[in-house]
Amino acid sequence: MNESTGKIKSQIDKLLKQIQPLSLSDPLKAKELAEEAIKLAHENGFQHREGAALTWHAHIIMGMAGDEDVLKAARTAVELLKDAPDKLLIARAFTVLGNGLKLQCDSFEALEYYQHAIDVYKELDDIAGVSTILNNIASTYRSIGLFDEAYSAFSEAIDVLEGSDYLISKAAAVGNLASLLVEQDDPQKAESLMEQALELHRKAGTKQGEGICLRDMGKLKASLGDKTEAERYYRQALAVLSETSSNQFMGYTLFLLSNLKEEQGQFNEAEEYLVQAVEIAKQFKSQRRIADAEFDLAALRVRMGVTEDVEPAMHEFLKYLRDSGDDLEYKIDVYTSLSQLYELKEEFSTALDYYKQKCCVEKQYEALQRENDVVRVRLRAEYKRSENEKKLLEAQQKELQEANDRLQEAAERIKKLSGLLPICAYCKSIRDDSGYWNEIEAYIASHSDTEFTHGICPECAKKHFPDYNLFSE
Repeated sequence: MNESTGKIKSQIDKLLKQIQPLSLSDPLKAKELAEEAIKLAHENGFQHREGAALTWHAHIIMGMAGDEDVLKAARTAVELLKDAPDKLLIARAFTVLGNGLKLQCDSFEALEYYQHAIDVYKELDDIAGVSTILNNIASTYRSIGLFDEAYSAFSEAIDVLEGSDYLISKAAAVGNLASLLVEQDDPQKAESLMEQALELHRKAGTKQGEGICLRDMGKLKASLGDKTEAERYYRQALAVLSETSSNQFMGYTLFLLSNLKEEQGQFNEAEEYLVQAVEIAKQFKSQRRIADAEFDLAALRVRMGVTEDVEPAMHEFLKYLRDSGDDLEYKIDVYTSLSQLYELKEEFSTALDYYKQKCCVEKQYEALQRENDVVRVRLRAEYKRSENEKKLLEAQQKELQEANDRLQEAAERIKKLSGLLPICAYCKSIRDDSGYWNEIEAYIASHSDTEFTHGICPECAKKHFPDYNLFSE
């Protein structure tokens, strides 16, 4: 390797090291660094470094809810890293590709790549990696309504870490199981698990995890109607998250606290929290997140009766919304707010137009939900069928293995009876592999399924019993 090549490799490695800490605090900068690393690695033929950079790029874009083709990047990364000596790189690429497929609702292929990742992590004896992927598998099951399978996978993610020092991974697994139980209307057990997760994060000293747990405890209390406790947990979450660079989680917690205050009729406080959320979104440097936060603030002000300087934020947010998925829900909210705004202005014709648009999107969203329900039912049926086929195949393979074992055993016995046998020329005893001499009957019986019965042949009858005429002519 010449000096120039070595410098380029070092430059790419430096970029890759910078990406990870920036992926949460400044994803836009992390994305730029990943793109620079991809370009350098590709131009100089460093395919494994290119694959690593592509993996990070796809991961960051997914976190930013970007429109770029993350699946293409992730598939390319998997291809480039398939023979990488560092197996951890391919495990991460498999994971990111699985995550991308899950987002695209391709659950079966996502599960396939998650399984590939688990296989690599098991080969590396990385139980934290195994637990992480089991969490992803459980979330995939959950997304298609396979709640029993999701519960089993979340539980397994916890079990594989039993007795280990991986407190952060265990806390994440326990928290995920708790969120599933909230969804399954088991708040008491969910709260107990959330408390366990909170304690684990505190032991590990992970402020971000602690803050998220406190926020989720607040959401649980809010869903149960205990607004006082909900507010207490939200405030604790904000205090903890303010010690970290986790702006995205702080913004969401402020949004939840604002909703709580609005429900209590405390509009000014609700507005203050959303103003803070906008400032945090600006620090995050994601235009979509800024537009989202500014719309939430504008919509609240309309509900407070304010009509000045609110409409631009609504139209700005509409630019980022697609005609699919959760974006349709956001569109409903935007058109609802615009209709309310023009009703306040007493421009009823325009208000009615936006109301009609809202109704149109609602129908589109309902149709999409019905379609998604059908897809989920089909996926569940396909999963059950594939599991049944898998069990049948495993039973057939077991049966075949048992038959092969019997054949192998018979072949070994036949082998022992084939070839040259050392036999005594006089008494006909046979010498075995240990050097002992055995009667021929005993040797053959011990090396085959043959059993002996004794009689006498005509020649021996004449020789030894001439007077008895045992065999007539």
